[in-house]
Order: sequence, then structure tokens, then C-alpha cells
Amino acid sequence: MTFYAHFASRTALMGALIEQLDELLERTGSPIQRPSSAELIAVVREGARSGIEAWLRERADHWPDIKPYLMSALEAATVDPELRGPVDQWFESAINDIEEGLNQADRFDPADRHMRAFLAFSEFDAVARRWMRRGWEKTDPEVALSLLADSWVHGALVS
Repeated sequence: MTFYAHFASRTALMGALIEQLDELLERTGSPIQRPSSAELIAVVREGARSGIEAWLRERADHWPDIKPYLMSALEAATVDPELRGPVDQWFESAINDIEEGLNQADRFDPADRHMRAFLAFSEFDAVARRWMRRGWEKTDPEVALSLLADSWVHGALVS
């Protein structure tokens, strides 16, 4: 009996893994609608650097807990095309939350908001993946997260 025998398919397994990630990250939603983070939407809508940095730091505090789930999902999606869809949808839901915050703030041209959200989340994801693979090697976490907040505020999301 293999691990996969407990799931109807690899996609079902990935769905269960992503549900666990959503629970750990306190994202809410339904099976029909991808979970969202009301806190992320609000932080982006408000656009205050202090709120953005606090959200980034709080998320970074979760990295030790979500690392095995996220790394498993990313590695599986890399080698199995069937699993890319659920992982891409999970990332897209976070991008959509950022975009929704920009929509609610009526900040920037509506045609640009999705790309701004994508760029902001891509930066966050890059920092998270680097930490998950190498820790804070050669990087002070206080500086890294502060610079990331600056990038969000002075780049894609606020000014």
C-alpha cells in the first residue's frame, strides 16, 4: 500500500496539502471559491507601510510551519504537470487578494492592478523560497523584511 492509495488521485493529494496550507495560514473560503486572506486585502487597501511590514513579518513567522507543505507542493508541481494547476491556483488566490486590496483602495489604473499584485507576491515568494532553502544565510531577516516592505510600498502597491 502506498501513500497515494489514501487519495483518489495525485491532484486530490495536492488539494489536501493545499487545504492544510490554507488552514495554517488562516485563509478562509469554500470549495467553490479559493480561500482568501481578509487581512492581506485590508493591509493592501490601507497601504500603510507599518501594516504591510507587520503582515510580511507575521507571514514569515509561519514559514517554519508551512515549509514542508510548500516545498512538497512546489517540488511535486515541478515534475508532474497534473499538479501544476492546483499550485498555480493557490498562488493566484494570493495575487487576487492583493489585487482586491488595490481595487478597494482604487489605487492605480485598474488594468495594471493584477500585474502589480503579481510582482509584489513574486517578491514575497522569492524571499520565502530563499529562506526555505537556505535560511537567512548572509541576510539579516529584519533587513530583508524591511526592504521587502519598502519595495511593496514604494513600488508595486502604494506609491
